[in-house]
Amino acid sequence: MKRWAGGILVALGLLLAGRVAWFHLHSDTVGHRLVHQYIHAETVGLTKSYSTLPSGVIGVLSIPSLQEKAPIVAGTDMGQLAVGVGHLTDSVMPGQPGTSVLAGHNVTWFHRLNQLKVGEAFFVREGRYRYAFRIERKAIVPQGTPVLNSRRPTVVLESCYPMNALYFTPYRYLIWAREVGVSTIYGTPQVSFGKTYAAAGIPAALKAQGLTRSSNDLPMGQLQFKGTPSLNLMQSNAPLSAAEATTTLYFAAVHTLLQHRLLWGQNLGIPASSALWRVIQPGDLVAYLGRANESLGVVANQICSTQLAVKIAVTSPRGARRVVLLLLDGKVKGHQVWAARWVVIPSHS
Repeated sequence: MKRWAGGILVALGLLLAGRVAWFHLHSDTVGHRLVHQYIHAETVGLTKSYSTLPSGVIGVLSIPSLQEKAPIVAGTDMGQLAVGVGHLTDSVMPGQPGTSVLAGHNVTWFHRLNQLKVGEAFFVREGRYRYAFRIERKAIVPQGTPVLNSRRPTVVLESCYPMNALYFTPYRYLIWAREVGVSTIYGTPQVSFGKTYAAAGIPAALKAQGLTRSSNDLPMGQLQFKGTPSLNLMQSNAPLSAAEATTTLYFAAVHTLLQHRLLWGQNLGIPASSALWRVIQPGDLVAYLGRANESLGVVANQICSTQLAVKIAVTSPRGARRVVLLLLDGKVKGHQVWAARWVVIPSHS
């Protein structure tokens, strides 16, 4: 469930070897907090004194046509890309002569990047200054495609492609824009605030076994929405955080079933009578016949439910094979996602 955000090379004279690090599917409202702190710092009279701004924050990216605002953080490591749009530090700062690369997650801040059109404008706010950029071209390119440096101030927006993919993709969606103006501004722009969600009901002993994607195999698919999500929700990391919590619950269930821990199962919505205990048993080998797709039930700013669907083949030590479509329905309570129901649908292929 990790994704490579870049591999884009910025040419400085020839080429400046730079890259954008792996995207980590982990949500955190610290991104929204950084935007709030940054804007507050501006409104109390701070200018471009970085020592007084929140650590790592460069400014705010505003895309009017998408009604989007996101914090720009310095760097493109996993933790930084999890809370906002990352500035590739090997590239120039936005508004300076040369090409600046800003990378965003395609299921959070940049999930609608492909809706932008040539000729539209976006803005980078840094201290008292707002730099305006107009889009000149866009393209879908293979990961690692070089991006030439420019003499004029230029910004390249970058995201993985296709949009809403929860897996490593070999393609990048790039947008090139040139600076068309700079102004001095004051005031407080409106920004959205989201939630961070955690998987609930997991015993400490089970959690200690490691329930992350780096230690568990699960090919991820697409993230979809059911209902009427607001723009404020969509332009935050909250949906990705809820999906992350649902994935953690799935890993917890697989560990529980393979160890036949009935008490753990009760906390995870798997009663002793559940068919899951017969599908996955100690010693079995679990293989995936497709990608795990996730969906969120949403009303305005509220995520109400989650679902993970994946088709698996389970082979016993004696060679018996069972193929099922497994559905995990999650229920959201406050900042937690609980496993509410497991559905096992037998399949013959």
